[in-house]
Amino acid sequence: MFSKQATDKLAAIFDVVFAMKEPVHRADSLGAKPIVSAFDPKQLDSASKTLTIIGQGFQTGCTVILNGKDRKPSSVSAERIVIPLLSEDVAAPGNLKVVVKNPDGGTGDSIIKIA
Repeated sequence: MFSKQATDKLAAIFDVVFAMKEPVHRADSLGAKPIVSAFDPKQLDSASKTLTIIGQGFQTGCTVILNGKDRKPSSVSAERIVIPLLSEDVAAPGNLKVVVKNPDGGTGDSIIKIA
């Protein structure tokens, strides 16, 4: 049973039995959900130039969406993302919605105040 031929035959059977012709599209993504737990600084103002997003589950190649506009991170690790801010991002006081989207489809979001 544990010969090379038996192992090869089992591999061939599993390839046929579990083969998918097309990938299965699911309504709910199976991607790892990034968790946004804090920001540095804790609050933004019109002079803010960068925003550090602190959390977990961030993947290389992730994108950040600030109030509906895509921003490319300058630095990404599993627990920190650094985003350069544009003047339009912090021009008016209020809330800035931050969404982190991993390449595998998982998303996480939070809100930071602009003073």
